[in-house]
Amino acid sequence: MNPIVEVQIGKINTIRIPMADSDGDPLRCRWGRKENQECGSICAPKGPITPNPCELTYNATRLGYAAVALVIEDFDSDNKVLSSIPLQFLIHIVNKPISQNNSNSCSQLPVYVGNRPQGACIGVKSNSLVTEQVRFRIPCANTSTTLADILTVSPPGMIRGSITRDSFDPNLYSMEVQWTPECDQYGVHQLCLTPVDSQQQTGSQVCLTFQVDIDPARFIRMHPTGIVPDDQSRWTIEVDRDIVPPRRSTGVNIRFFKRSNNQEVYRVDVTSPSVVHYETRRITFYTYGHTWNKVSEF
Repeated sequence: MNPIVEVQIGKINTIRIPMADSDGDPLRCRWGRKENQECGSICAPKGPITPNPCELTYNATRLGYAAVALVIEDFDSDNKVLSSIPLQFLIHIVNKPISQNNSNSCSQLPVYVGNRPQGACIGVKSNSLVTEQVRFRIPCANTSTTLADILTVSPPGMIRGSITRDSFDPNLYSMEVQWTPECDQYGVHQLCLTPVDSQQQTGSQVCLTFQVDIDPARFIRMHPTGIVPDDQSRWTIEVDRDIVPPRRSTGVNIRFFKRSNNQEVYRVDVTSPSVVHYETRRITFYTYGHTWNKVSEF
């Protein structure tokens, strides 16, 4: 999590707060409580917050800084708190008008369009090289605005490469990151990325979670794939090892993302027996009532 999150005055911003638990326990975030001595002098809530996924909706009405004090908790099967971790950061409210000297400047924020969805969990092995390509897009056609930087908060030892512009799509930028985790880095690590364009506009932070020495299941096949009808509702995934249904009762999902902008379009609660069926190495789930946009890829 970036210690300072920059937002534009006059806009309502959604700030994502990354959470991960190596044991798979349910996680929720909340505001720090003064009576628990969790937030000092900055206990006042700064806007509506959703507990999981943890997202703060912040209305930037005044220039300056706003201090945020949250608490992230994990829970057991009886919904009792196992542990609590405080999280504090600053929101920096700025006024950065788009340059009027160039009519081709893009007023929209750069967006993440990587192959991995926001919040993806990636299993890696210690002493093995991990390489990931992260991608961002300037969401305006025929613009002079470029991607100037990608701010990163990363595990120790992770190396970022240079930002490169796609030779076929001038609005698409990529950056390679490499990491060889050590044996003593077992557990959960996060890579958080924040794009900054040439207008000094800051896009939303996105985070990827790496679990060291947690061997992930491998997909064997998914059905259907390719072109499907817009009312397709039954889906099947097969993997190479036995499936253990999730222990937690909330916050475990299969998510569909639109390929063009990496935005989530549908979420399946895989703890609900009405929409998911588990077999030894197969999951069948349903997207009842959803109509898929034609000529779109997910």
